Amino acid sequence: MTKRLNRINTGYNQISEIRFEGLNVELLANRMSSSKSSFYHYFGGLDEFKMELFQHHLRKAEELSQKIKESKSLIPDLVNIFILDREDILFHKQVRIFREDKIFRECFEKAYEKVEHAILEKWINHLALQNRPMFAKSLLGLVSDNFLLRITNQSFNHAWLKDYINELSYLVAQMKTSDET
Repeated sequence: MTKRLNRINTGYNQISEIRFEGLNVELLANRMSSSKSSFYHYFGGLDEFKMELFQHHLRKAEELSQKIKESKSLIPDLVNIFILDREDILFHKQVRIFREDKIFRECFEKAYEKVEHAILEKWINHLALQNRPMFAKSLLGLVSDNFLLRITNQSFNHAWLKDYINELSYLVAQMKTSDET
């Protein structure tokens, strides 16, 4: 791994833990075990570094979407993938928080689109919504937003994620039952 990529990975990890608003060159340089001048040498400044992080996030979203496409089910496959790629999910949460900013929003939407495309069929099948694909897609959008709001470093684990998916499954089953009556 190159020094540059190692520094990007370090920043990516930091954002998933401390948010963008806590980001500064001194903190990053310390975490990267380098000087502030070295940081500026590699990235030019904080804004340029953020752009590198966004590009890195889009590559990670593509990797995540490939894993999801290769999976068979939401439970346990998607749960395991999300836990393994926890840092990417938590970084995405931070991008979502600041999506009022155009650059953050563009990154958020591009990354979400990749993952949504990969997960949608499994989502529809898991919830047995084959006859309501547009509803399933809209629900996935709402649930994704709610998921990002609810996860924390402490709660994001196998049990919580499995319970979250089961809770959603129960709600959809209840809705379908009430539609039939």
